[in-house]
Amino acid sequence: MKRQVFISIGLFIVFFIALLLSSALFIVFNNDFYLKECGKLGTDCDKTLNVVDYLKNNAELSSEFNNREISHMKNVKSLTYNIMAVYVITLVILVALMLLTFFYNRKRFKEFLSIMLVYVGVFSVALLLFVLIMAILNFDLLFDVFHKIFFEKGTYLFSESDLLIRLFPRKFFYDISFLIFSTALISSVAVVLIGLIIKKFK
Repeated sequence: MKRQVFISIGLFIVFFIALLLSSALFIVFNNDFYLKECGKLGTDCDKTLNVVDYLKNNAELSSEFNNREISHMKNVKSLTYNIMAVYVITLVILVALMLLTFFYNRKRFKEFLSIMLVYVGVFSVALLLFVLIMAILNFDLLFDVFHKIFFEKGTYLFSESDLLIRLFPRKFFYDISFLIFSTALISSVAVVLIGLIIKKFK
């Protein structure tokens, strides 16, 4: 019983993380998003895609960026690949826990799976709605907290005349954050529906 509780909690946590990171990585590496965004914001699409290609390890940053901007982008790239590593590890753990659940509870696996999907989906919807509301009410606070957690103090502050800020103004980060959390929210609703379908036809 204790083993099953431990596995259930582990599944709950890694499923949510996988759901959120799937949405984040899908948007972050989606060129179409950047093209639409730079068209909307009136920024330079070629230079924007240069930064995206740099994050994908497909290009070097343009020489138009200054040393502080290049240093920050190295940190961003490092963070991005760390997130990708966490994502892969999360998927491996998720699969392992699912297999363990099937092994220890074959007869009721579908029932357990349906309940787990519904609960993790509902939890995700609630949490993501809370984050979205917070972002709408005070995005600057969330933006600053994020940078303080993942970057050294002062390394992410730039002048409005710097190329990096002109390519990626605060509105860009609002839009990408909103899209990531909205995508994760829609995925969470889909997870709930899948859980209900499995429960109905178990």
